[in-house]
Formats: sequence, C-alpha cells, structure tokens
Amino acid sequence: TASLKMQSVFAWVDDFLATDRKLLLFAVHLDTIARIQARYQGCCLAINGSTPSRERHDIHERFNNDARIRLLVANNAAGTGWGCTSASDVAFVELYWAPGVHVQMEDRVAGLNRGTGAPICSHWLLARDTVEVKIARLLQAKQEVISQVLDGGECSDDISIYDQFIEELKS
Repeated sequence: TASLKMQSVFAWVDDFLATDRKLLLFAVHLDTIARIQARYQGCCLAINGSTPSRERHDIHERFNNDARIRLLVANNAAGTGWGCTSASDVAFVELYWAPGVHVQMEDRVAGLNRGTGAPICSHWLLARDTVEVKIARLLQAKQEVISQVLDGGECSDDISIYDQFIEELKS
C-alpha cells in the first residue's frame, strides 16, 4: 500500500513541514525510505539497517541539533538506542506486524516529553479501504492484550489474534 499512497503521504508531510516542528517518519521498505528522502532533499536524513553505527549517531545528532533538518525517515534500525530531543511527532508510513516495534519508535520522542507533560503525537498514515486499516485494528487489539498482560489485568480466554485477522480479512 505504501507505493499506492505515496502522493498522499507527500501531501501530508508537506502540510506537516509547513509547521515549525520536526518529524520522525518511519517506514519498513528501503524503497519507501529512498523515495521520501529523495523528495525532501536538504531537510531530510535517513537511517536504515545498512547505516553504520557511527553514522547513525551523527545522523541523530544532526537531526536533534540542526534546525534545517526537519525530517528523519527511518525503519526500525532507528527505533532503539537513542533519544530524540528535537521532535514530539512520529508518523508511520508503513506498519510493522509487532506493536512493540511501534512503541519503540514512539519512545524515541518520549524522552523529550518525559516529565514535561508535553504531548507525543503519533500519526498513522493509513490508506482508506485497504487491508492496512484492518492490520492497524489488529495491531491495536494486540497492544491491548499485551497491556492487559503486563498490567496484570484479566484477559479473555478466547483472545486469538489469528481469528481476529481472519475475521478482518472477511469483512
């Protein structure tokens, strides 16, 4: 769905960049990351699994400290091990199957806002009337189950993400 919705993603990012805020933009596929980076040359940096560790550190520092760099597009390679101090907005162009990956990515901006009460904005850029919307619903359901388990809450014995997925695909 990413390739089909890129014009809408570009329009959304253009609108976002009209503000004075910075944005962490996450994708799964390298070609998606490359298309976004090419579109926003000059104000965008990118990280993926092939980015060397030392270079990642430099990219993080530049994103945090250079006012001209407004966008960091990355995959889960940028989802752990650093704290973003310059942005409170995260957007997802593509979804990972595990909700914990999204939580890790959102946590990159949590350090900036921890203790300040400032909101963290997480935007999921979904293509309407696609399987992507159904997957997003399942991710939310999976996260609710995980939260219930971690918080010691009661879980229903009939929780089956697989069954929910099959039902979503049928609808």
